[in-house]
Amino acid sequence: MDLLEELTEFCEKYGLSDTALGLAATGDSHLIHRMRRNGAETARRSTVVKLRRYMARRALDADI
Repeated sequence: MDLLEELTEFCEKYGLSDTALGLAATGDSHLIHRMRRNGAETARRSTVVKLRRYMARRALDADI
């Protein structure tokens, strides 16, 4: 599964918009839209790490 598919699945599961996810994970409300338009490979590694960390934390919080 590529990163954009993961983001789509995550947003659907937790009821987030692309804007809300980008803002919560990185402070950039346009990030996911740019990634969808330009390709996920255009994102910096540090940005991808922030997204994955946020998604992992959110998943853990939901399990509690």
